[in-house]
Amino acid sequence: MGSLACSLPPDLIYYHREELDREQAAILENKERGLGLMGEWMDSPKWYGGQVQQIARIVKSSGSYKIHLEGLEKRGRSYRLSRYLGSRRVLQVRVPDDMVLKENQNVKAFLAQKFILCGRVYVPLCSKDNGVYMVETDQDYERFAVEKFGDHLRRSFGDIVRWHNDLALNKDQVRRLMSNGINTDADLVFLANQQMGHPIRPCIFQFRSRSHFRGGKYRFHR
Repeated sequence: MGSLACSLPPDLIYYHREELDREQAAILENKERGLGLMGEWMDSPKWYGGQVQQIARIVKSSGSYKIHLEGLEKRGRSYRLSRYLGSRRVLQVRVPDDMVLKENQNVKAFLAQKFILCGRVYVPLCSKDNGVYMVETDQDYERFAVEKFGDHLRRSFGDIVRWHNDLALNKDQVRRLMSNGINTDADLVFLANQQMGHPIRPCIFQFRSRSHFRGGKYRFHR
C-alpha cells in the first residue's frame, strides 16, 4: 500500500481529537454520559457521545475480501449504540451495492467471524443501508487490557447483543428476517451471535496509509 497524505484539514483533525477525548473521559467516568441528557461536558453544552463515525469498506482483492479503514467522519448524526459504547468502539463497514446483490452469501460468510484491529476484537452486530456495524468486545488478541484506557469497562459481545436486540425476546423476528438478505439487523445479529466463543482469527483490517495514525485520524490504544 502506498503512502497517502492526510485528507482531513487541520481544524477537522483537531475537532476529532477533542471530541474523542471527551468520549474517552466519559467512558472512564462510567456513568453512561454518552447517552446524553446530562448537561455540559468538558466545555460542550448538552453533550452526547457517538458523534464521530469510524468508517471502513469491504473490498475484494485477488479473489478474497478485505476491510479497508477510511478516514473519520462527523456528519452530525448519532445513534443509541454509538452513544452507549462510544464512537471508537463502533466501526461502520460499508458494503458496495454490487456485492450485496451478487455476492450476498459470500459476504455474509466473510462477516461471520471476529475481526482484529490493534489487538482489539470487533464483531459484526447489525446492519443498515448496505452497511454493517461492528462493535468492540472485551476480548483482546496478542495484547493485554489496560485499565487507564477503560478496557476493564468494555462489554462482552453477548452483553452488547442482549442490550441492543435480545435474541431471547426476538426469536420470531430472527426467523422471519433471515431470508431477506444482508441488510437486516436480525440477519447480522444471528450470524455474529454464532461466533461467540469461537477462536479469534488473525487481523483482517488494512490501513489505507500510515497517515491514519500520524494525522490523528485513528487513536486506538495498543
